[in-house]
Amino acid sequence: MAKTTDRLFEFFEVAAPWHRRLWGVGIVLGLRELVEYSRIQREGGLDPAGVKYVASALVREVTEDPGSRPFAEPIREVLQRAVNLEARKGLKEVDEDRLTHLVNRVEDGYLSRVRDAYLSTGHPGVERSARIIGSHLLDIGFSPDQLHRWLTSDTKRNAQYDLVRLIDSAIGMSQRSSERSYKVLVPCSCPDVKKGLPRGIEWLEPPAVLELIEREIDPNLRPRVEGAFVFEVEALDPWAAVDLADELVTRIASRITVGRAGGASLRVAGTAYILGKSREYKLSRPGRQLEIHALSRLDAIFGMDDDYFQLDDAIELASYLEVGSSGAAVTGGWAAIEGLLIYPGVEQHHLAADRLARIVACSLARAEMTSLAYRYRDEGIGELAESLQALTEDVPNYQRVALIEEHLRRGNELKFLRPRDQAATDRLLTIIAEPATELGRISKYIEETFRRLYNQRNLIMHSGSFRSIALAATLRTAPALVGAGLDRISHAQLRRSNPLRPLELAARAEMELSMLGRDGASLVIDLLGD
Repeated sequence: MAKTTDRLFEFFEVAAPWHRRLWGVGIVLGLRELVEYSRIQREGGLDPAGVKYVASALVREVTEDPGSRPFAEPIREVLQRAVNLEARKGLKEVDEDRLTHLVNRVEDGYLSRVRDAYLSTGHPGVERSARIIGSHLLDIGFSPDQLHRWLTSDTKRNAQYDLVRLIDSAIGMSQRSSERSYKVLVPCSCPDVKKGLPRGIEWLEPPAVLELIEREIDPNLRPRVEGAFVFEVEALDPWAAVDLADELVTRIASRITVGRAGGASLRVAGTAYILGKSREYKLSRPGRQLEIHALSRLDAIFGMDDDYFQLDDAIELASYLEVGSSGAAVTGGWAAIEGLLIYPGVEQHHLAADRLARIVACSLARAEMTSLAYRYRDEGIGELAESLQALTEDVPNYQRVALIEEHLRRGNELKFLRPRDQAATDRLLTIIAEPATELGRISKYIEETFRRLYNQRNLIMHSGSFRSIALAATLRTAPALVGAGLDRISHAQLRRSNPLRPLELAARAEMELSMLGRDGASLVIDLLGD
């Protein structure tokens, strides 16, 4: 299996580690996001700087993206007007309409143009090709589950990798899949459901639930139920439909909690069914991969110390990124970042996004080398594998990653069975060869994701709406990166030797990145210290 295909598998795996995930959105969603932001800015619901930032990022992307290249010049003209906006002025409505038309042209036949560009210019590289294909398919509404199943089926049918053929397969799947209506049955216990249900939501008592399951799903299923909601949703695939139903259940549960006296609550059975499909779906949303392992490594899970109240509060706020509804996740997640990484006073709040991005970028190589060290210990041969095998579990992880970095700096190879690990090695070699360029690019990429989280928070707080077209993509891409940053912040502040406050760590990350490629630069595993 080729590296690009295996990278796509990583992008579609819910439990992929943060450093192997897809962090951004595609060009089509990015342009639509700008139109949405511009309209809201004119109504006073968004900081003009946020619109300018998004437009600036898109100016860089639109020319390089093979699917948008034929329309790049007129798009750039509109984007440049957004970049040059005076304070408090949004794009003119006519420019928003022009950009909307151009985005529609880009979206129509996007993957076909990507395929044709690769036919004429050759393979664009593993990371770029996987990112372009994966982000586009996710952005247009396919669920990761559906895409993982498609890719699994495609690779079984076609053992020989060919990028053009893979894109043709994606085009075929997209053409066969149009948004359709699904009826999702969600068994649960809900107190006193009598009236007030909107169109598209129905409540069934237990006998009616069992009858519907027997008639429309599987006559052999006889689950214990106390009732069920039936949601009618529009989606591209069944797993996406279940995700939408799950979000609706979460919102209903929140309303019941605050809208009814006496501690009333909604209890969900944890499973869902789609009428007409004879299978059971797991309802509970998979975690968004907010992971702060430093708390367990440093025995600090229960250590709510007054000396670290700011960090404790931030971790509690950030936890909503993992378990909260969309609104709570965005607002809680951003509050955690801002509370830790803004100097008291009048600083612009978006600087917290930039600071956290540098911290995460500085930790990327070390996280990747950790994964490879354990993998090579288990499947590698030779002196390096033996050295890794000799390290016991209680040995500091630094010794493992130091062995990997030294091995690569000497020009030695690392051979892995899985193409995704070989692709990770290639990325590390590029970082080691050109650390300033590569980590600067990565930092900017991560920064764009955190800025999107900030913009989404502003939309929710200032416009009171959860209906942004980029909200789902934000919650797909940002939480794991926030977790990676908070993990480094927690480690730096709670470690026994040379502890650093969050803003001190951010300053260190900024300075270490600025020195890369110069005399005195640190190794890429040493950018944040031990």
